Amino acid sequence: MSCLLRLSFIGLLVLGPALAHAQRGVLESPGAGAKLSGVGFIAGWKCDAGTLTVTLNDGDPIPLASGLSRADTSSVCGTPLTGFITQINWATLGNGTHTAKVYDNGVLFAQSTFEVATLGEVFVRGARARVQVPNFPSPGESMIFEWNESTQHLELVQEPMPPPIEVETLQNSFGMNFVLIEAGTFLMGSNDAASDPDERPVHQVEISQPFYLGQHEVTQEQWHAVMGDRPSLFSSCGFDCPVEHISWNEVQAFIRRLNSLAGGFIYRLPTEAEWEYAARAGTQTAYSFGDEVDDLETYAWYDDNAGDETHPVGQKQPNGWGLYDMHGNVWEWVSDRYGRDTYSADPVIDPTGPSEGFWQIIRGGSWRSPARSCRSAYRAVGSQDYRSVTVGFRLVVAFP
Repeated sequence: MSCLLRLSFIGLLVLGPALAHAQRGVLESPGAGAKLSGVGFIAGWKCDAGTLTVTLNDGDPIPLASGLSRADTSSVCGTPLTGFITQINWATLGNGTHTAKVYDNGVLFAQSTFEVATLGEVFVRGARARVQVPNFPSPGESMIFEWNESTQHLELVQEPMPPPIEVETLQNSFGMNFVLIEAGTFLMGSNDAASDPDERPVHQVEISQPFYLGQHEVTQEQWHAVMGDRPSLFSSCGFDCPVEHISWNEVQAFIRRLNSLAGGFIYRLPTEAEWEYAARAGTQTAYSFGDEVDDLETYAWYDDNAGDETHPVGQKQPNGWGLYDMHGNVWEWVSDRYGRDTYSADPVIDPTGPSEGFWQIIRGGSWRSPARSCRSAYRAVGSQDYRSVTVGFRLVVAFP
């Protein structure tokens, strides 16, 4: 399925890439002196038929009329397609960031977030837009548009793809890939203004032994292959989506079963320290890629871009050590019990958390989490029997 989602004022196109096969997206505008009108439209196309509705800022669904010929889709879909269009009163939105979502038979298939820099009698300048369309031009890709004063266009900002990350991996018979994490030392926790008290103080931790960590969260298919059931409430997401709605105790049963079938491998949950060490991937910033929240959507499914659901693993960019979805998609159980005051300023080696306690730690944030909860240092908890559509896990293969 391919789609072009375009949001427009009358006479001023605000968002929307040109063609799926284009190397550069340019958004046309009428030039200097143009004024904003309160009435505009949302328009686009898709390669197959469906019942389409649109929402603005998660309001009530608005039906989309069809009937526009779109010959420029033939190179993508194989034949010219019929487009869709609806009128919108943009004046009711006001300044700030807004989100338009298009649903096909009730399932989200296109989403665009845009910013109205000024509204009324003034021409929009300095606008910045992020376009997220799940299947256009590739799954999970994010595009950024910025205003070019000289050309009077909103133009696609080309973000170079990072070079492939070379990692040492192993794969088991259930299709689980594991990345070698070398031993090392890092600073655990956060003293930033956004940090919580239980993230402090920052302290030195030594991971004395190498280990293999799951490159992805355990999927629904992998859970089913080991346990024979499908506990996930997002089962419609598919076998490549992370398993969720499983408790810490149920994960322990999965590990016992997997170890009985493992053929020499020994599986366990990562410790909290191992998890954060791997999530940081050698960084000391809020996220593995830096401190900029605006860049999170490149690496994570979280509340701003996930569309209220999980997504197949590995669609976003990996961290610097080749691990996917360490931020967002689903929270991840670790082996440690929670202790609010377990951090100290003293250096430690291979910490495993308190020996007793009611709460188990979960890490990484989820599709429902705000950005701050996806930080590398953020800690959350659940009881050993707690189940949630936001919680899954990944595994460690330990060295013998």
